[in-house]
This record gives sequence, structure tokens and C-alpha cells, in this order.
Amino acid sequence: MPPAEGRILRCAGCGAIQKESATGSCQYCGAKFAVPEPAPAPTPTPAPAIAEARAPSTLELLRWLEAQPDRAARFGQPSARVSGRQSEFTRSQRVQMGCGIALIVVAAWFLLPCFLAFGHPGRMLAYAVVPLAAAALGVFLVRGARNGIREVRADLVPGFAAIVDKRTHVETRNERAWTTYFATLELADGVRVELETAGDLYGGLRSGDVGVAWRNALGKVRLLDFRVLELA
Repeated sequence: MPPAEGRILRCAGCGAIQKESATGSCQYCGAKFAVPEPAPAPTPTPAPAIAEARAPSTLELLRWLEAQPDRAARFGQPSARVSGRQSEFTRSQRVQMGCGIALIVVAAWFLLPCFLAFGHPGRMLAYAVVPLAAAALGVFLVRGARNGIREVRADLVPGFAAIVDKRTHVETRNERAWTTYFATLELADGVRVELETAGDLYGGLRSGDVGVAWRNALGKVRLLDFRVLELA
């Protein structure tokens, strides 16, 4: 391998000490210096692999929402759909309660002949059957209406949830059909629950949506409202 310009070396052929000539050969014996092989090109160091960003799972996103300091502010308020449905339900329950009270009053009025017929068991039983049945029906209606109004007036429970699935159930009876709507929610603690909901709300739900679910606190738990959160 020839040295750099001006370097002193010994010839491999004759052993003479000499300077390398511009021709690349020994000035005494004419031996050619070995032509150096070109140095290999340096291999570029590959760039470190950058892991692709992984989208958070639904459960991770729900837990992140629960941990935010503005958690309560993100809940907001339920839509007007809930308040309108509550008002309509309350009116129907009040009508039911009024009918129940009227039945009890009428039953009490018709029970008066039973007291007048005291001493005649046959007549007393005949007079008492219908009023007692009406009174029992009235008590049933009043209790049902009272429980319904209590459920409606109870506080609504908001919470972060994701829509996992939804389904319908059609029931047929006496040539009439009823459709019940259900939505499956995943909560921040990882639990999945299926709740009954209204048809208009059911139509707007989509699997994968993450938002705030509003449920009633008493009675049969239902999904009353769902508001999708914009997290982008």
C-alpha cells in the first residue's frame, strides 16, 4: 500500500529505502507498489425504530376521563329529551293516582250498604265483593303511581360510558307487538351493563361512542340520555 505523499518507506522488492515516486514504482529495482483496494463505503447506521403511537383502548379512555380534575364539569346537563319525558311520565302517573283515589272513594261509598246489612251474612257478602275489589285496585294504582313519581323525581346519575352494543326485543301478544330497546354500556370500572332505553335515543347511539350516560337512581335502571364527548 503506497504511503501518503512524502512518507519514507522500504521497497518490498530490493529493500531500498526511498521516497514513493509519483509513478508508484521503486526507483532502484522498478518494483511496483501494490495498488491499494478502495476502502469500503461506511455502512450507514440505521435510524432507531420509532414505535407507532397506539390508540388508547376504550377502558383506558374512560379511566382517563374519570381522573380529570374537571370531571364534574364534563358531565354538563341532560338534554331536553329527559325533562320532557319526565314531565309526560309525571302527568300520566298523576292521572293514574287520581283514578286510584277515585276507586277507593267509590268503594268506600258502596261499602256503606254492607254495614246496613250487618246481621245478614249473605247480603253483606254480596254487597262487599265489588267494592272491596275496587278498593284493592285503587290501592294498587295509587301505590304504582306514587312509586313512579318517586323514581322520576329522584336524582339522575351521570357517568362516563362507552356504547358497546345495542339490540331490540319484539314481543307479540294478542296480535299486538311491542318493541323494547336496549343498549350495552361499558363503564369506567370495566363493568358492562345492558340498560333499557327509549326508541328515539336508541336510534342515535353508535357502537364505539364515548360520552356521558344519564341513568335514573331509583327503581328499574334505564338509560335516559347519552351525550357523545368530543375528545379530539
